[in-house]
Amino acid sequence: MTSDASPSAQWRTYYEWKSTTTSTLNDYSVAVRVTLPADFSSWSSTALTLNYNTNYTETAANKVDMWIYNATENATQYVCQKLTNASGTEKTWTTVTCSSTEMDDGTAPDWDAAGETAIIMLRMYSKNTGYVQVGDIVLSYLAKF
Repeated sequence: MTSDASPSAQWRTYYEWKSTTTSTLNDYSVAVRVTLPADFSSWSSTALTLNYNTNYTETAANKVDMWIYNATENATQYVCQKLTNASGTEKTWTTVTCSSTEMDDGTAPDWDAAGETAIIMLRMYSKNTGYVQVGDIVLSYLAKF
């Protein structure tokens, strides 16, 4: 696991997981805690965006999975899940998103109130020198003030 900034992507910062094992995918997990701010009112239609980049387009060589949990409501059931993501073009930054209806569908667990903390779990997989880079996580919400 390394971290860096890419001059070719406007100095985008990222964490990179790369494995030289050739036979099976090796994985590395990163957990990010995020608390919604006091002025949170509701989500925009695209609530969360994860920026990522993979060396290859094949998920058998590299991929990233994402789960979002609201541990206060239910620590074992995800709010949003996005599995088996790889760039559509090799070595090209792309995104995966969670919509407002995924974050707040009216059935617990949701992540939908000011002050609530979620855990964003990212699992990066790689083999045969393929890499996964994860960059910005962007939250898009409407403020109440």
